[in-house]
Amino acid sequence: MSTDTLAAGSLNSFSGLSAGQVQPEEQIFVLTSAQLEQIISQAVARAQAPLLQEIHALQGRNEALKRELEILQETTARERAYDRQRIARLEAPRITAKVRERAEKIAKYLKERPDHKATLETLKGYLGIKNYLLDDAIHALQADYPNAFFVVERAKTGDKRKKIIRMLPKY
Repeated sequence: MSTDTLAAGSLNSFSGLSAGQVQPEEQIFVLTSAQLEQIISQAVARAQAPLLQEIHALQGRNEALKRELEILQETTARERAYDRQRIARLEAPRITAKVRERAEKIAKYLKERPDHKATLETLKGYLGIKNYLLDDAIHALQADYPNAFFVVERAKTGDKRKKIIRMLPKY
């Protein structure tokens, strides 16, 4: 027996059909269009299932991230508002009735002086207060009388630590 005959015989016994019995265009299965549609739909559904699960998981994560972002934005907005309030409190002089009283004493003191000026050290001694309280009083004075009181460096002595407050004579 030749090799070709052996190979052909093995092939024919494997397939159960002899060579030439099945035509390439011949029908092996008969399916209705509904059956074919069902087979295709099932195959598509099996292929889509993991993708749909992943899409749902990503949508859930997206929603969670949106909520986290909203919380972060709200927190940031609150923190910024709080920071603005703190900065405003720190920058704004603490103008109380006592501070206004000190400011009026400074204004009266400077009006009575012929040169309408005094060193900050003199005013601290006159009022018996510390630097930060004098600063508050001067800020209140400048707020009550815009463009009337100026703090300048003392030019005559050259000592830059000695500052004076000057009042314009028209006030």
